[in-house]
Amino acid sequence: MDVADSLVDRGSRVVFSQDESLQVLDPGEREAILLAQEARADLLLIDERQGRLEARRRGITTTGTLGVLLAAGARGVANPESLFQRLTAETSFRATPELRETFIAECAKINRK
Repeated sequence: MDVADSLVDRGSRVVFSQDESLQVLDPGEREAILLAQEARADLLLIDERQGRLEARRRGITTTGTLGVLLAAGARGVANPESLFQRLTAETSFRATPELRETFIAECAKINRK
């Protein structure tokens, strides 16, 4: 087996995947998807678009950082809008203008409840 075959280090063991769809992902995304599959996880937290699409193709339910913020807002334990502002100001988090608009619209729905 060639090292280029999606080598993912899992601590004391190494898992090889020849699945071409995983080759475009970075090692962390590959590891997260493979682990979620193996563990039959209920939910995978993953932000990168290609990783989310591949996880969903494999039947894994996903959410991203903004989904976590919205869930916290819906439960009344955090203000997702202020957390989003801090996230974008204080970290390297990126979101497309469309995603920002969708997030703000979802925050407005939470605020109306």
